[in-house]
Amino acid sequence: MRKEATPYMPIKTVMADLNKNDYLGCVHRSYGINLEEDLVQDNESLADRYRKKRDKVQTALETKFGSNIRCIQHSGSYAKHTAINIKFDMDLCVNFKRSAFSTLRLMYDEVLEYLESDEFSDEVGDLTEVRAQKVSVGLFFLVDDEVLNFDITPGRRISDDDPSCFDLNLCLNDEDSSGRMKTNIAKQIDHIKGRKKERETVKLLKAWKFEHFTKLKSFLLELLTIKSFDDKGEANVPSGRWDRLKLTMEFIRDNIEAINLLDPGNSGNNVTNSLTDRQKKKLAKEMKRALKQIEADSNKLKFYFPVNPKFPCEDKPKDKEPAKASSRYEQNAAVKQTTYPATTYG
Repeated sequence: MRKEATPYMPIKTVMADLNKNDYLGCVHRSYGINLEEDLVQDNESLADRYRKKRDKVQTALETKFGSNIRCIQHSGSYAKHTAINIKFDMDLCVNFKRSAFSTLRLMYDEVLEYLESDEFSDEVGDLTEVRAQKVSVGLFFLVDDEVLNFDITPGRRISDDDPSCFDLNLCLNDEDSSGRMKTNIAKQIDHIKGRKKERETVKLLKAWKFEHFTKLKSFLLELLTIKSFDDKGEANVPSGRWDRLKLTMEFIRDNIEAINLLDPGNSGNNVTNSLTDRQKKKLAKEMKRALKQIEADSNKLKFYFPVNPKFPCEDKPKDKEPAKASSRYEQNAAVKQTTYPATTYG
């Protein structure tokens, strides 16, 4: 005879296991920078609004500084195709000729002075704030109730002799007026060029970082992801989203406290130094905890890697991902790739 439940016999509810790959596909789509275009047909996408404002900023800079500018490069997550639609900004690096300024401090100060001027504000429109930063100048615009953030980084060419060389010196905006930092934007972008699966993993980890570890630099996440894939070997990288994400999380857990990762654009810059020893230890523990909890309960994935609530989607993806190993040379035809050398806007 079937035993009926009584008030003294609580019924335990068991949640169904989560399909991790399908769910992470949903997470990945929810952070796409063109989602407004898909969901709100009568409105411009976030990317479109950025591009229109970018064009005005570019024109204003080129008009002001004229032939002293060698080129303007996209840099950061937009150029690398790792941008997500929260805390997104557009990074532009203004390449000045070696002869344009006698000192890096003069270069930075003149760019900052112009960006703070009424002339620039009137030219571009919607400007609400200009902020001096470590090597860049932050610009904030209010467009259709959306804050658009640009980072404008002035850099001076180390040499004008080789037009294919993009080595730059940046001014460190601190008390030391002679402070400088070397960089090469094209080399940084080339380091992740064609790595489609790595880029997807970076985007998922960025969704985690903005919720759980904001001190972690996106550039460091990018280098950690690439290193984890490279150490595994292209033929051995898992085909599923979760297994690829797990691979990188385990790599961070096991290596972050001791590893050195050099900036592809400046071999003297150890990017892991952007975290203190205490922060590295905390990051390793956070990864260990997350992996352990997700292993015990797949639904914990929703806590650590939440869908962007602004753009929810069904857990089941529209197009299932083909089960094949990662190829660092694979390109997604639907995504515009940066043309190399990355000298101007695409």
